[in-house]
Amino acid sequence: TILSVTHRLETVKTADLIVVLDAGKVVEADSFENLMSTDGPFHSMWVKQHGFDVSANGLSARVRSERLRRIPLFGTFDDEALGDLATAFHSERLDDGQVAFWESEPADSFYVIARGLVEVLHGAGTPGEKIVALLEDGDFFGEMALLSDSRRNATVRSRGSTTVLSLDRRAFRQFLSTSPAARTAIEQVAQQRSAENATAAGTRSEPTSD
Repeated sequence: TILSVTHRLETVKTADLIVVLDAGKVVEADSFENLMSTDGPFHSMWVKQHGFDVSANGLSARVRSERLRRIPLFGTFDDEALGDLATAFHSERLDDGQVAFWESEPADSFYVIARGLVEVLHGAGTPGEKIVALLEDGDFFGEMALLSDSRRNATVRSRGSTTVLSLDRRAFRQFLSTSPAARTAIEQVAQQRSAENATAAGTRSEPTSD
């Protein structure tokens, strides 16, 4: 009998029984085929982790165009635009403890995790350092870098060796200049995010009166 505990779902395809845990509780338990036939947590995690071509040594990766469609920012792009966009991503390898970017520094790239784990921190390197999130295979971060000239609101640091795919804002803008439909879609998203941020800022502000 072999008992395997993993978040890398490719390794459990041939298991007789797959038990899916969420916050320490069993949410699904079945064969791979049955779990994939339903739209449950396992199926969602499987879809998130796939759509990447990673080299055998894990040092480089590529993202497939159909995987980009599952990222909300690119969800309305047509197939041709997604194919062109996929070629603009560059593979990077982060060593254990390496920082992808620091809180408050200018934002210039968007990242997708092909393989590995990163931690999102506030106050990194200070006595008050706090981990606010852990991101793994298929997760993405830093999308505001593509929408506006902003600064990072957190530090992202690799936990173990991590392979990421990055999209530079300059390369993204060059891509948009060749795809009018994609540019229109992104402009709409940027306007929506700007309105949401303004609303959130207003909610946090103290009301004033004369």
